[in-house]
Amino acid sequence: MKTQVLVLGAGYTGMMAALGVARRTRDAQVTLVNPTDRFVERLRSHQVAAGQTLGDYRIPALVAGTGVRFVQGRATRIDASRRRVLVADVELPYDVLVYAIGSYTPPVEHAFTISDPGLPEFLRHATGTFTVCGAGLTGIEAATETTEAYPHLHVRLVSQGEPGAMMGPAARAHMHKAFDRLGIEVRTGVSVAKVLPDAIDLGGGELLPTDGTLWTTGVAYAPLAASAGITTDEARADRGRPDPALGVASVRLRGR
Repeated sequence: MKTQVLVLGAGYTGMMAALGVARRTRDAQVTLVNPTDRFVERLRSHQVAAGQTLGDYRIPALVAGTGVRFVQGRATRIDASRRRVLVADVELPYDVLVYAIGSYTPPVEHAFTISDPGLPEFLRHATGTFTVCGAGLTGIEAATETTEAYPHLHVRLVSQGEPGAMMGPAARAHMHKAFDRLGIEVRTGVSVAKVLPDAIDLGGGELLPTDGTLWTTGVAYAPLAASAGITTDEARADRGRPDPALGVASVRLRGR
């Protein structure tokens, strides 16, 4: 009998895990589970948001000929004691489980998220000021990509901390030169209390007028790992540690 390797999530991590195992051994049957049949290039989400058309990659085509079995559906429960995962009312057995379900940005009223399908259409017709909340990599990329694609817009970047704090000095210097060249307004050291239909409320009575808002700060995670009894990070119930007793080889949800 082949070892049943079940991979939940077909993002970069899940896809690489499934193809990697299938390439390296013939003693395993790899099953890849994902809610849709489309491979989403999350690292390029900011380009899609700015209206660029990217390649349409379908998971069945990507795994064709590799021996990886693709199951389209959403995992709703993990029974770690029986080593079963419920997907669309069907139980899939596993000997080894790779948990690679990614993160997402929770919706905020009156704001777009980077994966919002209505954002590209909005930007095509937008005028005035467009405010990006959050200066992590996604916020930085979205602000610069939007400005280059729609130079008539005034783009503002709002953040508690310094943009690109995770970068080295040379990269940050290059980033600030790009901000200056593109005319991006940067507001740091502020917290957003609320997003209004036509403004950003910074609290204390200060409002920043805006004609559109993109929310890129804060992520949420599926509670499947924690609810299944898999050992998880105390700070983030999505991110577990390898647990051989439950057949969990990897539980990693490091999203952008």
